[in-house]
Amino acid sequence: MTPAALGVVPAAASAASATVKGTIAGPGLPDAGEGVAGVRAVNAETGVVGAADYTGGKRDRWRLGLSPGPYALAAVAVPFGGGRFVDRLVAFVDARSGDTETLKLRLKPKRRNRAEGARPRVTARVGDGFGDVSVDYPAIWIKHFDVQAQDADLGVMSKGIADMLTSDLSAAVGQPDCPGAIVERDHIQDVINEQKLSQLPGFDPSTAVRRGRLIRDNASVTGTIAESGGHVTLTATYTDRRRSPARTRTVSVQGPGEDLFDLEQQLAQKLIAVICSDGLPDQYAGTFSGASVTSETTTSWNGTVTWQRLKPPDPRGADCDGRGVACYEITGGSLTWRVSSSPGAECINQSSAKTVSLPGPGGPGVLYVDASGSETPGYSGGFGVPDTNTGTSQCDPSDPPQDEIWFLNDCCLATHPGTPWGDYGENGGLNLRGTRTSDAGPSYSVTRTWDFTGQ
Repeated sequence: MTPAALGVVPAAASAASATVKGTIAGPGLPDAGEGVAGVRAVNAETGVVGAADYTGGKRDRWRLGLSPGPYALAAVAVPFGGGRFVDRLVAFVDARSGDTETLKLRLKPKRRNRAEGARPRVTARVGDGFGDVSVDYPAIWIKHFDVQAQDADLGVMSKGIADMLTSDLSAAVGQPDCPGAIVERDHIQDVINEQKLSQLPGFDPSTAVRRGRLIRDNASVTGTIAESGGHVTLTATYTDRRRSPARTRTVSVQGPGEDLFDLEQQLAQKLIAVICSDGLPDQYAGTFSGASVTSETTTSWNGTVTWQRLKPPDPRGADCDGRGVACYEITGGSLTWRVSSSPGAECINQSSAKTVSLPGPGGPGVLYVDASGSETPGYSGGFGVPDTNTGTSQCDPSDPPQDEIWFLNDCCLATHPGTPWGDYGENGGLNLRGTRTSDAGPSYSVTRTWDFTGQ
């Protein structure tokens, strides 16, 4: 049975039609400017973060727009300057279409008595891929960050940064222009317990939380917090396991430790750009080489090239997006080529090496990469270099060398699935490399080799 048949869709796939709002208070909350307090709603059936909001001080208001369904509300306090990090599941609510629910949440540190502390806490066994239902869109688990800092107060931010990213990313991921969902894992045992509890006699079957619908994560965000001398670097890696091999992209920000909140905001925006893109880079750069060989002459070349992606509002970029391809044009590069005699040739041919610049934007050179999301997307393209090179040719040793003009018209670097050349897309299309040899006749062949890396 497909996820659609189960009714499992991203939290924002349908317009939010229920509102849950209120205030949050408690001694565990930081003062304004000293941290943030957050509230997130976790769908008690799918484990997806339906919405999240965070505030900047005590007794602040929060508001969540949700699709109808049962939700667990988790509240969190993240102090920036050290102190107790608090994260609690504080309420359950049934969000109904058209209704507005107002709640007063109180968050304070949980006290443990000796008897409770002596018993091991039962938790769900959570690992990559935990859940009942597989989906084809990104289901992202934001994991706790690894803290590498001299400042002991930053230890609390291992989970704090993850919680703030959960709030920021949940506002973007799941929108029409960014398919996906953020899945909850810290409170997954509470969600499972609620599912079991609602199945007991005495509960209204029409409001019971359905089981077997927890979404299996297929992507993750991991990261590090590094600090030295008051300077902080936040690094996050997005890993998409829907493809094999998994596709990864890493982003980072850095700045003074007192700007940690602003740094997290910058990191969130970079992650959103990575998650919400089609995974193909804005730029390709690399090297190429080749040779055309006839019975008399060998023309060899090598060079470097940089391709820049065409995007809307450029009409060419809009046209490419509509056709499901990513189009790139040359923005820089150079080519060096020369002509010499082929092995066993009757005539001696020779020219000096000549270096030319590749035609820039608007010139004859476009690279097309399949943007459909396949594991190894096909691509095609190349560039024309209509140029001449002068040299000499001597076919009879008794005759003096004759002036000769040679032409280099094309350097085609391309491959595509289903052709004899094979498919050389790797790591979700970030690397385009390969070698292509074509025979135009018994005495003429062309070999091209290229190695481009997406950036």
